Amino acid sequence: GEPIRKTSEAVIDFAKAIPLGPFKLGVVCFGNTVGGLLRSTDDFAKIERCAKGLVDKFKGCPVGGGTNNPLPSLVNGLFSDGCDQKIAVFLTDGDWSSRSNPLMDAQNAWNSGIDTIGVGFGDANEEFLRSISSVKDLSGLTDLGHLSESFSTIAREIGTGGGLVSR
Repeated sequence: GEPIRKTSEAVIDFAKAIPLGPFKLGVVCFGNTVGGLLRSTDDFAKIERCAKGLVDKFKGCPVGGGTNNPLPSLVNGLFSDGCDQKIAVFLTDGDWSSRSNPLMDAQNAWNSGIDTIGVGFGDANEEFLRSISSVKDLSGLTDLGHLSESFSTIAREIGTGGGLVSR
């Protein structure tokens, strides 16, 4: 429904706002399960097709019951070889039902050179989002009406070339 459509728009706006080339963008979906959609790329057409396909991806897919922790999926292969700066932006509307140890998994991601940013709306838990985020000042809650704006702020910070300020 509306949240998936807004997410699709935010992903496309995000891809337009960051300088593709030096940066690559990948997309992983998580509803009741975690599924890779697009390995990191700088091909805008692929990113746009993937983002527009999110609506179809979730049709008939059980969502809303929480998900397993998506962090291990990131450490195990979302990023292309040769990515200098690795940033994972999580968007969620609730809590992860299976918290196998997301803080430990977040720390593993950080140790692997992946910065994490948690963004939530709806019933998301801001304290949880900040605990799995290495970049605290860009993490937090928003609403669907400001989702693209939140992603644009993150894209501007990434695109400045000054680097992100982690923990």
